Amino acid sequence: MSRAGLIKRQSNGLYIYMPLMNRVMEKVEAEIRRGMASVDSFEVKFPILVQKEPLEQCGRWEMFGDNLFKLKDLTFFEFETARMVIDCGFGYSVAP
Repeated sequence: MSRAGLIKRQSNGLYIYMPLMNRVMEKVEAEIRRGMASVDSFEVKFPILVQKEPLEQCGRWEMFGDNLFKLKDLTFFEFETARMVIDCGFGYSVAP
């Protein structure tokens, strides 16, 4: 894809989409949405960052230690990158 000009390497393992790749991705997404609409399903987007409290309750906050991106906002709420749908705060308390 790099040789075709679809992506450009920024650093080790980090690539950016070039304009042509963005167009390709939009067409693929549109086709997937069209297929989902034909079977009466819908698209769901989940957050990238999740709050600390639900993850602490089910023991997932400390599971990966410092290997995940964690931050505090200006009001001192702590967040972490969501690893899976279960981390997105849907009330599940599944033990790891």
